[in-house]
Amino acid sequence: EDVIIDGIFSISYSAGVFDGFNFFSYNLHLLAENFIGIALVEEGLKWLVLFLFTRKNKHFNSLFDGIIYSVFVSLGFAIHENVLYVFEYGFSTALLRAITAVPGHMFFGVIMGYYYTFWHTSLFAARVEDIIISRGLASQQKRFFKPLHLLVLSLVMPILAHGFYDYCCSIDATWATVLFYVFLGSLYVYCFGKIRSISKTDTDTSIYAVRWLMKKYPQLIVEITWILAELSGVPVDKKENPGTTENV
Repeated sequence: EDVIIDGIFSISYSAGVFDGFNFFSYNLHLLAENFIGIALVEEGLKWLVLFLFTRKNKHFNSLFDGIIYSVFVSLGFAIHENVLYVFEYGFSTALLRAITAVPGHMFFGVIMGYYYTFWHTSLFAARVEDIIISRGLASQQKRFFKPLHLLVLSLVMPILAHGFYDYCCSIDATWATVLFYVFLGSLYVYCFGKIRSISKTDTDTSIYAVRWLMKKYPQLIVEITWILAELSGVPVDKKENPGTTENV
């Protein structure tokens, strides 16, 4: 991917798209190389592995599971990457990466897993919301649960974090080094904050989805209860079910 990006910029220079080598073209090249050539490819690969192996996993039933699965995938990638760096640059490089790149991959995994676990949770909530809307109990225009939005964020957010991380590493300047360590420290605070937040509320994803629904539609608690009973296979007396109408 880096070769392709380098080739595109070489052709652009030759064609006169950029007026010589300047600060703008240099940084545009670095941004493309780090956000697309590296971050998009690496985080996209990790996200794909996570999605393919967990989206229908029956054991994915806890809020914390998304972060656990994502971090395991990220650290597996980091270990593989570190082994390659050791063979190419020596053991000293591995030690430096152990306190920078490895935690970095873990943080990207936390960010990915955070949005991914809420995507997984919102699937059930969205299913119930669809039934609520189909029965005329809520407006289509006021739809709250949008799983696709969270799924996209589970990929985009770690790409942005990873791209900025690598961009700072690519610039040989004091300000970039300072910015890098400030960003790494910010990732530490942000990610462990998310971990603590989810650990405090960790529960079964379906239970969290129900809480989510009750909070969004407090006026429909009875109707939601009936719908949940129907989905779980519990016999429901439609004459007593206020959520069952003729327009079902």
